[in-house]
Amino acid sequence: MYDKTPEEIKAAIKSSLTKIDTREGSFADDVIGTTAVELSNFYNTLKGLQHIVWVDENSGEYLDLAAEDIGIEPRKPGTKAQVTLQITGDRGHTIPKGAAFLTADNLYFVTTEALTIPQDGVVNIKAEAQEVGAAYNVPAGSIIYQFSNDARISAVTNPAAAQGGTDPESDASLYERIRDARQKPSTSGNKYDYERWAKEVDGVGAAKVFPLHEGPGTVLVVIAGPDRLPVDDAVVQSCKEHIEEVRPIGAAVTVRSAQSLDIVVSVTVQLEPGADQTAVQAAFLDALEDYFASIAFVENKVLYSRVGGLLINIPGVVDYTDLTLNGEAASVELGAQQVPVIGEVVITWS
Repeated sequence: MYDKTPEEIKAAIKSSLTKIDTREGSFADDVIGTTAVELSNFYNTLKGLQHIVWVDENSGEYLDLAAEDIGIEPRKPGTKAQVTLQITGDRGHTIPKGAAFLTADNLYFVTTEALTIPQDGVVNIKAEAQEVGAAYNVPAGSIIYQFSNDARISAVTNPAAAQGGTDPESDASLYERIRDARQKPSTSGNKYDYERWAKEVDGVGAAKVFPLHEGPGTVLVVIAGPDRLPVDDAVVQSCKEHIEEVRPIGAAVTVRSAQSLDIVVSVTVQLEPGADQTAVQAAFLDALEDYFASIAFVENKVLYSRVGGLLINIPGVVDYTDLTLNGEAASVELGAQQVPVIGEVVITWS
């Protein structure tokens, strides 16, 4: 529609002029040529209107404007992970607010309070990640270094994993919320409202609502992350608090993380000559992750045939045999609150 070249525009203008000289090199030809170039540039800019007026996952910043226009929560900015540090050192030494500690991967955590080391030489102090992001949800025992070495501190660690760190919302996630708002109308606390409220929370990418799960006036909301995997307790609590702020009076709401169902895949694979086993296995794992994410809260089983189809379509794979999911050559049923996750992939090469 908007693909008009300068030559096409120039020819169209010339065809409507009959009483002046428009031959190549004439004054009119020079004027028309310059105008045609500018008009062609204008037509090219019109291509972008489609992503502005009819937003999709490729609309970038215009998704934020669309969200504002239809009145839904703006793009989620992400959150900082929280953690408790256990610091061992000289009694009486005060750990200041803003002291920085880090992991081996240079992920920084900053104390959010000032505390003095007591008589036993150990103090537990709260800290948060330097930046937002799920990468800061580090496991227990990961934060073991000081940013600025202090001889009065002999050791630092985190006895429990850091929680609550979430990435800024992606274009795909924001577009999904915009699409849901248009296709799933809200009516004073219906099922769609609870789904929308849950997905407004940082760290929540999918939600499944069970009205009346424990009788009249009760609602269960099961949530998963943007990767369609279970979320930590901090995200569950944030979701619970947000829903409590916006829900109608009278409903008793329970919020839970989705339950993971490990899928163990075992298969014998025949490769083309020269095919790289590591590359094939990595591609298969990526395909499984994408498939599992696509069916979370949408379908009630992991299809045996679909897993086989993913494998046979990977470059380098000739054939496969003895495919099993959780020990059976059959599809795997998912519970209403379960999401599939990769447990183990065992490949025998033939």
